[in-house]
Amino acid sequence: ESALVAARDFFGGLLAAIPNWQSRLRANPDELSQIEHEVQALMARGGDMVVCGLMSVAVRDPSLQAKQDAFRRSFSYPLDRGRDRRVQLRLLGGCTVWMYGTYCQPRRVTEGAKKQLPGVHLDGALFGIVDGVSPGLRSRVARQACLSPSLEFAREELERSGVSLDVKAVRRISYQCGEKALRLRKLLIDQWHAGTLPVGKELT
Repeated sequence: ESALVAARDFFGGLLAAIPNWQSRLRANPDELSQIEHEVQALMARGGDMVVCGLMSVAVRDPSLQAKQDAFRRSFSYPLDRGRDRRVQLRLLGGCTVWMYGTYCQPRRVTEGAKKQLPGVHLDGALFGIVDGVSPGLRSRVARQACLSPSLEFAREELERSGVSLDVKAVRRISYQCGEKALRLRKLLIDQWHAGTLPVGKELT
């Protein structure tokens, strides 16, 4: 239901904006470039609104609680049962929202050990969110960084497309994605050496 409400609100805003764009373009055809950017920005915002609605529905589903419990029990180190916590989330279209969910701290006897291990936001982990950045935005930032001559240039290109990040955030996200790709590469190589690598269709 939340996703449908978000979509309805987005289309309401879109329908309200169209007459203004039409009148501006008829009066000044050279404003097409500016209008193009405005349309794309509104579409990106609408996409983020729908994604927020979809996530809102998913986190209220009872089956997600079972997945959270299974994830917590199978984590690489023991976690407590958790408490509700609000975290900031950046989405693919450039919007920033607040997300409520279950945050679990490490379950350790000594306080010193607890400080050495990070806590886990269960909802974020299940959705593939890392450090408050959605998986779609992480992929977009990392790809832009790979295709750019510098991280500053990547930041500028992201800014032009409606995603505002400082260069430190671009570096952190890109490095995290790179480290994950290297771990996956090592896993695949180990599977190949062990003869357990699943047959794919990349070379067919």
